[in-house]
Amino acid sequence: MKIRKLIQSWLSKDHLGSREDFVMYATQLATIKGRSPSILEIGPYMSPLVTGQKVDTFDVLTKEELVSRANSEGGPSYLIPDVTWVGPEASNQFIRAKYDLILSSHVVEHQIDLIAHFQNIDSLLHPEGHYAALIPDHRYCFDHFNLPSTIIDVLMAHIVKNGNHSLKSFLEDRLTTGHNVTDRYWKKDFGAPKIIGKSFSDVLDLVAEYRKTVSNEIYVDVHAWKFTDRTFIQIFSILKDMGLTTLEVVKIEPVKRGNNEFWILFRK
Repeated sequence: MKIRKLIQSWLSKDHLGSREDFVMYATQLATIKGRSPSILEIGPYMSPLVTGQKVDTFDVLTKEELVSRANSEGGPSYLIPDVTWVGPEASNQFIRAKYDLILSSHVVEHQIDLIAHFQNIDSLLHPEGHYAALIPDHRYCFDHFNLPSTIIDVLMAHIVKNGNHSLKSFLEDRLTTGHNVTDRYWKKDFGAPKIIGKSFSDVLDLVAEYRKTVSNEIYVDVHAWKFTDRTFIQIFSILKDMGLTTLEVVKIEPVKRGNNEFWILFRK
């Protein structure tokens, strides 16, 4: 009942129909006395949320490295914006500025330590600054077959403080993910997870691949976290009660039919 009341209190009376509307709403809230807000976008890659205005960006790769990666994937590398800050994590150790608004799209689920991510965001925001996060709902993307993350998962990641994603996250990515066609999930056309038809020998090969990658200090790029809008709020509320984040949720837009993400706006 508590979670239901929280979600209802965070739902806006003004319906936001698109991610563009959500970003515009966040930008308007972050505007101070008519002055354009200072904005940082984390990991925009080939799909920046804001274009046509001055926006700083952060990524784990340089622009040249991102362009090379996009070209190898056959993607529109020309859409990649300049990279202002580069580092292994979006923190004040690698970003030497503060912002009125921070944006991220499908970034939260990649964080090794979710608690540290929110704490880092807090350190990068001006007082009363906002963080707008677009987060995939696992039910409508390739994580459909994976179970939602729990508060214990989140706490353990913060306590253990691994420098890379876990073997569990790696194996889930390689074995228990499915197709990535959102509309098919809404139509209950789930398909099957990759593990179907695999042998235990295949699993051991993946374990060896993971260990080699980690031993070479190469980042394993997988989803650590699987959420629905409701399970995310449940976890975040506990983190807030424990004093592990000072961010406040000011708005949530649950996943909309035909879409695969929910939107949350935080304020420092």
